[in-house]
Amino acid sequence: MNEQVKNGVVICDNCNWKWDIADGGEDTYLCHKCNHDNTPINENKSISLSNLFQEIINEAIKKDYIGQCDILRRNCTGEDNWQEMMQNKIEIPFNIFFDNVDMSNLLDDDESPEEFHQDNLRSDPDTKTFKSTWGGKDALFYQTAGFEFIFA
Repeated sequence: MNEQVKNGVVICDNCNWKWDIADGGEDTYLCHKCNHDNTPINENKSISLSNLFQEIINEAIKKDYIGQCDILRRNCTGEDNWQEMMQNKIEIPFNIFFDNVDMSNLLDDDESPEEFHQDNLRSDPDTKTFKSTWGGKDALFYQTAGFEFIFA
């Protein structure tokens, strides 16, 4: 991420389109050429947990499972999307993750999210959950045993 605002001019970090903040209208940081959100962010990712949780909770629709990293990285935009996701990841608590994803397409028929999670923790104590982006859109992912299970 490299959101730039210099001397009142926004430079899209997706397509390099430039515009004056004054001309941005209602969506000041939304690129009118490629539709990328260029809202400035704090690059050191020091976001308060309460703001992060509120942001996730505000997204009323649960994220759907879109695939496992090794499969998704094989398509034409998959590697770029994976790099973006890893660069922008912010760790979140497991309960927030599970409250905001639909795991039905990932789990075995008789498996619960809790069983899935406990099995993964037993084999990989470093299992973690994250909030990030995938293809410029909000995403959540579950990281365990060197794999990411991605929800968007």
